[in-house]
Parts: sequence; structure tokens; C-alpha cells
Amino acid sequence: MRMVSKKKMNIVLGGSIFTALAGFLAPAQATVIYQSIPDLTTAYVNDYCSQCSPSDPYGGVGESIGQQFSLVSSATANYLSFTVDNTYHWPGSVTVSIFNDASGNILGSSVYGQTFTSFVSDVPTLNATDVVTVNLGAVPLAAGAYDLFLTSDPSSGLGIPVYSGGAGNGIYIATGSTFPPVAGLGYAYFGADAGISLSAPGPVPGASLLSFGFFILAGVWTKARGIVAR
Repeated sequence: MRMVSKKKMNIVLGGSIFTALAGFLAPAQATVIYQSIPDLTTAYVNDYCSQCSPSDPYGGVGESIGQQFSLVSSATANYLSFTVDNTYHWPGSVTVSIFNDASGNILGSSVYGQTFTSFVSDVPTLNATDVVTVNLGAVPLAAGAYDLFLTSDPSSGLGIPVYSGGAGNGIYIATGSTFPPVAGLGYAYFGADAGISLSAPGPVPGASLLSFGFFILAGVWTKARGIVAR
């Protein structure tokens, strides 16, 4: 499969500030139905191009990038948070597609499909990514396996970071796939995970990150000024 060919710079924010910021991505009051990796703000290991055309500056072969997930009991998904490469075709539109998983690495029936041009929140991290949250409405999901794809119009494309540390359930539909994906297409695993989190009703994941982060940083700055003044 084709990766976005570019250099990335990872910056690590040490100490309690990073812990506080990361912890507020998913408020305790929200019920997380599924999350692919422990921390959506972490550094990624690769960067894949979802629905990029051959004329794209980084190259593209029309693949669709997604994540397979399973639920042990039924749930209603209201919010989806996911990560994008904020240096590559961002901001832009995102099409979210969810399918029942059929046997034999085949997409089953469609469960949900929606294109988003505005977002509940779009929070930059320190690793050249944004954690983006969209309101799905109310999507009933029975127990079972699902395939979720994040794509954009091939005229723009979408940079999807992928991560280690998860179950390795990231999936892709090969060269020349339909935009958006449709039932009956085959997929393969790419050995890492896209960064996604599905949650039930409660405070919106990510909404408190910036305000809390600025509060913490302002407090540290004020304390530092106090130390200098003394």
C-alpha cells in the first residue's frame, strides 16, 4: 500500500502537563464504546493516504483506510473521534463509513455513512496530528464486528496516521477502490491501527482539551513568574 511520503517531527511534552492534556481527551463522564489505541495524542509510526489520486503531490493509488472493531454487547454510538495528519490536506471534508463485517475479509451491509465538513471539535496535538470529533447522531450497533473507513474526495485526499500499541486491526481497501466504500468490497490488514474512538452520550470527547490545556499552561507560567519575582 502507499504511504504518504514525507518527514514528520515528533515533539514530546514531558511531565504532568502532557498527562493532564491527554487525559481530558475522553472525559470520565463519557462512555467509550471502542478505542483503537490507548492515547489518540501519541506519535504515529506511519502515515497512509486515504483516497488520494495519482496526481497528488505525494502520490496516490486510490486506497481507502479504515479500522475494524468489535463489540461484545449492543451500544449506541453518538460521537466518533479520529486522528488526521494536520500537515496534509487538512482541514478538509471527511466521509465516515461503517459496515457490518462479513466473513472472508469482505464488507457487509452498510450501517452508517455521512460526509462532514464541520466538526464538533478539532484539537491539534504535539505530533503533527489533529484529534477530530464528529457527531454521528445515534447509531445503534449490535454485538459483532464492524469495518469503519475514513475517506475524502479523491480530488483532495486525507492523511491518516497509524499507530503501534493496539491490536493491529487497521484495514485498507486496495488500489482503485470506490469512493466512498460500498458493501461487497474486499479489504486487507496493514498491521497497525488507525486512531479512532467511539463514545456514547456524555460530554463531547476532546471538547475540554484546549480550555483545560490553556488553564494548566497559564498556571505554570504564572507560577514561573512568581518564582522569578522572588
